[in-house]
Amino acid sequence: MNKTLLVIIVSIILVSGYLIFFKPKTNDSPTSQDSAQQQFETVETTNYKPFTKSEYDTALASNKVVLLSFYANWCPICRAEDPDLIAGFKEFEEKNLIGFRVNFNDTDTDEFEKKLAKDFRVPYQHTKIFLKNGQEVARFTDQWTKEDFIKEVGSILSQ
Repeated sequence: MNKTLLVIIVSIILVSGYLIFFKPKTNDSPTSQDSAQQQFETVETTNYKPFTKSEYDTALASNKVVLLSFYANWCPICRAEDPDLIAGFKEFEEKNLIGFRVNFNDTDTDEFEKKLAKDFRVPYQHTKIFLKNGQEVARFTDQWTKEDFIKEVGSILSQ
């Protein structure tokens, strides 16, 4: 009887010690996806913004070149490229250009964004589509730096 009681007490002590010292740590800090979204939403640029149908429709009705940048919050290429796109857009603040970051197959994608991707036959995230008068004039699927952005946008705006 004493041995059984001793085994139970030792077991309880061992389990308690394990739970105290080896408890999995919870991370309450924002994920890189959360911080990337927060960074994007606080960017001070008037011509590159999160996609909304109403602003997209307004942009199409204007004479501006429209860039649809398809972005997934889980995509490492998208996350790496986004700061360069933001920096590039700042170079074109006063130009005839507006861009939208369109969610693509991620937790933030809405039904209209899914339809837009289907309508434009977007094969995967980090696809960039340029529109003039609602018609596609250029498409890129490679990762861009700020310099790539400036070069390609400059070329499209000069057409």
